[in-house]
Amino acid sequence: MSYSILIPIYNEKRTLPTLLQKVRKLNKNIEVIIIDDGSTDGTHKLLSNQKSIHVVTNELNSGKGFSIRKGIENAKNKNIILIDGDLEVDIEEIPRLIQKFENNNKKVLVGTRWNKDSNFKFEINSIGNSLINFFFNLLYKTKLNDVLCCFKIVNADFLRSLNIQSNGFEIEVETMAKIILSKISFKEININYKRRTVRQGKKIRLSDGWKILWTIIFYKLKRN
Repeated sequence: MSYSILIPIYNEKRTLPTLLQKVRKLNKNIEVIIIDDGSTDGTHKLLSNQKSIHVVTNELNSGKGFSIRKGIENAKNKNIILIDGDLEVDIEEIPRLIQKFENNNKKVLVGTRWNKDSNFKFEINSIGNSLINFFFNLLYKTKLNDVLCCFKIVNADFLRSLNIQSNGFEIEVETMAKIILSKISFKEININYKRRTVRQGKKIRLSDGWKILWTIIFYKLKRN
C-alpha cells in the first residue's frame, strides 16, 4: 500500500530539526507533506531547502484543520496518515502502526494516547480531554478512549468523502463524528505519547474547547 503523511506545524523552529530527522528515516515510498501554517519564527526558512519533503505554506496562520485540508488536497497516495508535528506522538512508531493498519484490513486506524487503565493526571488538559471524550461518547453512543487523538491512518478516498470543513483543532471531533456516522468499521490502537506544556509550545486553548464541543453537537444534530 502507499501512504502520504500529513504534518501540520506552526512556529516549531525549536523541534523542527528533530522532526525532519525522524521523517527522513521513514520508508522512501511514504510521501511526506509538511504544512507550514503561517509560521513567524523562522520555521519556513528551515523548510525551504527540504528537497525530499513536499512543503505546503499558508500565507497566514489559518488553523490546524485548514492546514490538514490543504494537505489532503495535495496528497497523492492511496492512504493518508494524519499526525501533529509537535513530537508528542512518536513518528518512529509509524512503521508499526502501518503494519497494524494493513493487518486489520480496515479503512481507518485511530490512535489513542491512553485507555481506561491509564493513570489520570489532574491537569487542565487532562480534565478537558476527559470531559470532551465523555460528552462525545454520550452523544454518539460510542466507547472511544481518545476522540481528540491527532493520529489516524485513513483511506484517502474515504477521507475525502467525509468533506471535512473544520479550520481549527475541532477537526479531530468532526472527523471522528463523520467516521462514526458513516458506520464504517475502524480500529483504535494505543500509541506512544509524551505531552508537552504550553511553555514547551502546546497551542490548544480553552477557547478551542468551546469550538470542539459545538462541533460535536453540530454534526450530531445535522445528521438527525
